Amino acid sequence: MKRILAIFLLLAILSVPALAESELIYRTEDVELHLPGSWAEKVLIQPTLNGATFYQKASYDKFMEEKGLPGGGYLFTLGGCVNSDFENLPSFIYLGFCEDSAMNYYLELPTDYPAYMDDDIRAEWDDMHKMMRGIAQGAVIRGGDSQEDSYDVAPPTVITSGDYDYTLYEDAATIVKYNGNDKDIEIPSEIDGYPVTELGAEAFSYLKLNSVSIPDSILLIGKQAFEYCEIADALRLPENVTIAVDAFSYAKLPVVVTIPAGAIVDKGAFSYIKAMEQVVIEPDAKIKGRAFGYCNNLEQVVCLGYLETSAFEYCKGIKQVLLQDEVAEGAFDNCGDFDVEYGIVEDGNGLS
Repeated sequence: MKRILAIFLLLAILSVPALAESELIYRTEDVELHLPGSWAEKVLIQPTLNGATFYQKASYDKFMEEKGLPGGGYLFTLGGCVNSDFENLPSFIYLGFCEDSAMNYYLELPTDYPAYMDDDIRAEWDDMHKMMRGIAQGAVIRGGDSQEDSYDVAPPTVITSGDYDYTLYEDAATIVKYNGNDKDIEIPSEIDGYPVTELGAEAFSYLKLNSVSIPDSILLIGKQAFEYCEIADALRLPENVTIAVDAFSYAKLPVVVTIPAGAIVDKGAFSYIKAMEQVVIEPDAKIKGRAFGYCNNLEQVVCLGYLETSAFEYCKGIKQVLLQDEVAEGAFDNCGDFDVEYGIVEDGNGLS
């Protein structure tokens, strides 16, 4: 009862613009977000390195049911960064600077409309999304060693097993952090008897590795999961995986990267990549706009899949592109001059 009274007293003291029904508080060491009370049964939360990603639960479940993929219904991410206030990035709402941790905090909003939703789920998502500005305006930057983390909207419990931290949702595991020291990582397909279906945001970021093998059980590689990661020798990706926004951005990857059949590569997923010289895109893979932007050392693209407009924009080092079919106009915007050949086929022993 005392805790409940304390929450209501805090809500009475703090002014939260545009969120009159704010009743729930999500707290980390540095940041406090005020959320509508109606979100208690509507929101799904996945922790990240410096914050959390928030999903609309109904949309997340529907996307999983229809497509067999996690990650649908993305609402926003609470994140932190040491060197930017994001003033010129329209999909970010800057929250403020925490002096104790020297972090700039922000909300990152989705850039794609979730068109797969039915009318009722879409209407709920729209209503929740309209509250983003109010949530940002009501954010409190906390900080200080005396503050303890507490949650009135609780994130899922983080479980440690061996070298991995993971969370559970409907008996499937999401790896949220790698704690080990191995340079050659084979990510498990099961943890404690649960199938591993997702790699969470920032789970492997900034690591220096020789090789990474991602099992076929993985359906989603989350936002910034391998951002700034160094993978020197080999990267194995599973077929039909969805690779989220900025998943490998600024990473140092092997000279040849293969995007497997049926994969979906989202915006910025492989942007600003160092060392990579060749990309091989297998059949039915879909490469979205800006997925491989600004990869200046990239020399050859071999594509049996589909490229959207700007898929390889500003890859100025490209010398040769081998295509099976026509791709979207502008797929290689601002890439300079290069040779293009059509009609490549898969002959069972590779590409020819």
